[in-house]
Amino acid sequence: MFSRFLILLSAALLATSSPLLQAASKAGDDITTLPAFSVSEETADDSFDATGMGAVDEEMSDPVFSNELTSIDFDSDPTISGDTEVELGAIDTDSPSERALGQSQLKLRGFPTPSLRNSYLRVGLPRAVNINRVIVIEGPLVPVLGRAAPGGIQNFLTWRPRATAQQSLEFLTTSRDRQRAAARTNGTLIAKRLWQRVAVEWTLRNGPEQFSRQETSSLSAALTWRHNRAASTMVSFDFSHLLARVPPGIPRYRPTAGAKIAGPYLPLALFNSNGPHAAVRRDTGVLNVQSERQLSRIFAMRASAEAWWAHTDQDRFTSPVLVLDRGVFEGVREPRHIEQPSQTLAAQIEFTARFHIAKTEHKLLLTAAQTWGSQSRLERALSTADRAAQPADVRTFDPAAPNYTAPAYDPLVYSRVITDRDERARFSAAELGDRVALGRGIVVLTGGARYDAVTLHVTDAKPGSARPLLEDHATRLSFHSGLNWQIQRNRLLLFATASSGFDPATRVDGRTGLIQPHESTLGYELGLRGRLATGRFEYSASSFLLYNRDIARRNPLYDDPIADANQTQPQLVAAGRERYTGVRLDARWHFNPQWQLAVRGVEMQAATTDSPDLPQEVGRAVPRLPGETASLVLRRRPAQKGSGWTGSLALSYVGAYVANYEDARQLEVDYPGYALLNAGVGRIWRHGPRSLEISLGLRNALARDLLASNARVGAGRELTWSTRLLF
Repeated sequence: MFSRFLILLSAALLATSSPLLQAASKAGDDITTLPAFSVSEETADDSFDATGMGAVDEEMSDPVFSNELTSIDFDSDPTISGDTEVELGAIDTDSPSERALGQSQLKLRGFPTPSLRNSYLRVGLPRAVNINRVIVIEGPLVPVLGRAAPGGIQNFLTWRPRATAQQSLEFLTTSRDRQRAAARTNGTLIAKRLWQRVAVEWTLRNGPEQFSRQETSSLSAALTWRHNRAASTMVSFDFSHLLARVPPGIPRYRPTAGAKIAGPYLPLALFNSNGPHAAVRRDTGVLNVQSERQLSRIFAMRASAEAWWAHTDQDRFTSPVLVLDRGVFEGVREPRHIEQPSQTLAAQIEFTARFHIAKTEHKLLLTAAQTWGSQSRLERALSTADRAAQPADVRTFDPAAPNYTAPAYDPLVYSRVITDRDERARFSAAELGDRVALGRGIVVLTGGARYDAVTLHVTDAKPGSARPLLEDHATRLSFHSGLNWQIQRNRLLLFATASSGFDPATRVDGRTGLIQPHESTLGYELGLRGRLATGRFEYSASSFLLYNRDIARRNPLYDDPIADANQTQPQLVAAGRERYTGVRLDARWHFNPQWQLAVRGVEMQAATTDSPDLPQEVGRAVPRLPGETASLVLRRRPAQKGSGWTGSLALSYVGAYVANYEDARQLEVDYPGYALLNAGVGRIWRHGPRSLEISLGLRNALARDLLASNARVGAGRELTWSTRLLF
């Protein structure tokens, strides 16, 4: 069905290209206006990247395929997003350990679309590190960059050396015992040839839960060598270390033994049943070599090689349910030890050809990527005899008199193997697409296809495993098409996209080792983007329709001390389907160079259309995904390169949502929508290349009690103080 749609859409675009080209040729006498190119204070190259590594930014501002309207950034601008993204991330999972490790439920239910790192295909790779900013490729950016997927493609752009020497120091502290410090240096080692960037960062968060502490430190270093006017190479290394003591979340409770789980027990919201010794430790390292080369006037090449490794250890207790009338946790509580090492090697190459045919300009993109990865998961517990020999108040846990005693980890003591699995995977991807500009960019079309292949070998060494070896191979072809039509040059733009997506990162059930179905998605988007002649008001309105297929769901019985006492429950269940329909509005009004008002609103209906193992969700809203979000932000900053006061006032709204639906084990838990008001004030002093900025912020200024209304820990009023020095 989708391939037929693409054929019909392509035919329609070809059929309409003649009148569009006529309209474009009439408008072709207008003077072509180059889009404004904005840079941050740290990236002071105003016109181009003298290091030769600025291909991504140059493509974003291409004067033929882009225009002033496509250069409007509504997605990565914090002014317009307010704090809704932060709130959605907090709602997405109630597990502190998942948040500490950067994991998300949206990986299990959401848009299974590919991601990019510095515009290179990422297949089979963990999350990107050393992120400077994120470009979401959707809407008008699809014909500009020649890529698309339903829900948008996230392109993670990393920090890199710049030609202008600059150093920075940053510090932040808050009233809720959170701190952050960072230092960066950027400069020239050999004039017009070699540049460097080194950055260190440290963050610390204590509480608010008992014993809770999360500390992260990171180091990033990069060198860029410009061989000649047409070629440059960058080598970078990133390392991060995480050490965290995190609770399992607010304990859930039953009023009486045998009753359904009623939800989180708020009187124990700050109680940490893991105790003072349970911890999460993770070390991550990434080595990357990236090259950009202009082969000729027509052809350009980009290539990258990346080595990635990580090692994660966890020591924790199982998380049983509180039986309220007895005052103790049900089932047998026991300690666990988990190890997850992984290694990945990836290579990507990209060719771009730019040429003219008749009165059209083309930009052909051909990319290929190959990834080899391996990871292991080892989970151990005490032997049945040793578990039974633990003190009674350890096995039957009383939060009023907690006993956190657990033997130190030793493979001979933790001899019961729950999971012992090795995975080896090979991912291949190839992409071919074309962008066509008519009438000097009045109309821009794009179309392309992507091929993915994944081969997976799973070795299960758990004693008595029924499936010691599993293998899987899958291939998938996905498509995209898009249109940008400047109804009025640089004033009004019509955009439309149709695309499919596929997640080649095959999921393996953490308990059973079974390979899950491959997730895929299909979507359409139609919208308008405009700017008034004065340039002070800009807006975007769009509607979308998206379908997700084969979405794995987390098993609610997994690791339950009663239902999963013998560790037989699978981690994942179902192969669900979802449908998303909605509209989105963005607008920004620049009163003058200092003041601006931004607004964003999203209305979405997200429903589960099929879920074999969780039938109670069929026909109902997708859990933990609010249907409405909105933000209104008023902001003041001094004119560029000027000194003065700064200020902001942000109102964010998140609609009501369902945490979980009722089933045979638990009751339905719903949470109401809420609004948050955040405020900030500060001052910037600038003198030549040097600047000092001091800011005070007040989060949740009206002190809304999100713990009582939405079971959110640590979301109360918070005062922040930050400073940044550039020199």
